[in-house]
Amino acid sequence: MFPQRIRDGLFAGGVHLLFSVIVLSCVYILVKRTWFIQPWGQLMDGSSLLLMVIGIDVICGPLLTGLVVHSAKARWKNLLDITVIACIQFAALGYGLWTAWQAKPSWLIFETDRFVVVRLADLQAPDSEDVLKKPKPAFAGLQLKAVSKLSPDDPSFLSSLNLSLQGIPPAYRPERWVDYSANSLDVIKSAQRQPTWLERIRVGEFIAHPLQPGAELGNLSSFIFVPLQVGWHTDWVVLVDHASLQPLAVMRADAWSSAPK
Repeated sequence: MFPQRIRDGLFAGGVHLLFSVIVLSCVYILVKRTWFIQPWGQLMDGSSLLLMVIGIDVICGPLLTGLVVHSAKARWKNLLDITVIACIQFAALGYGLWTAWQAKPSWLIFETDRFVVVRLADLQAPDSEDVLKKPKPAFAGLQLKAVSKLSPDDPSFLSSLNLSLQGIPPAYRPERWVDYSANSLDVIKSAQRQPTWLERIRVGEFIAHPLQPGAELGNLSSFIFVPLQVGWHTDWVVLVDHASLQPLAVMRADAWSSAPK
C-alpha cells in the first residue's frame, strides 16, 4: 500500500489532469478549427506555440497539484494551492492564445498582381504613436482589402518605396489599404484564365480549400487564378469568381508554372 500522502497526491493530480485534458483539448480544437483551418494550419505555425504551452500546462499543472495537496493540510490551504496553480495555468494558456491570435491569418490583401495573406503580427505602423491604431481582425475568417496605387509624383511615393526596399511590403501597411472593390478590376489583369494545367487535372488530384467553409465551388473552369503569397510560400493560387471577382477558394498550384503541385 502507498502511504496516505502519495495516495492523496495521485488522486488530486489525476483529477486535475482529467480536467486539464478536457478543457485544453477543447481550446486547441476550437483554435485549429476556427483560426487555423486548412490550408492555414500547414502554411502557418501560429498554433505550434499554443500546442507547446498546452502540453506544458497538462503536465506541470497536475504534477504541481499532486505535490502540494494532501489530507494532512487544512482544506482551505489545499484549495488555495490549487487556485494558484490553476491561475498559473490560465495565464500560460492566455499567452498561448494571444500568440496564436497574432499569428492567425486575418486579412487577404490584393497587392499589384497577387493576393497576400496578412497576420496581425505582420502589420507595420508608420510611427510609434500609431501602434494602437492597427485595424482589428475578425474573430474568424479573412477580411478582404486591396493596396492603394501610388503615382511617382505622390508625396508618399518615395517613403513607400523605401519601406518596400526594407522588406515591408505595402500589404503590411494598413495606411495603404483601400476597399477591395476599388482595385477588383486589376485582378483580371493579373490573373491566369484557365491555366494550361487545368485541362490535365484528374478528379481527386488536387484540393481546393473554400475560404468560406461549406461553400460550393462548382466547375473550376469558371474561375480565374491569381497568385497567393503566404509568408515565404508562393506556390498557391486564389480561385476568383470571374463574374463577381470575389475570391472563393485557395489551391496549392504555382500560378507561374505549367503544372499543379
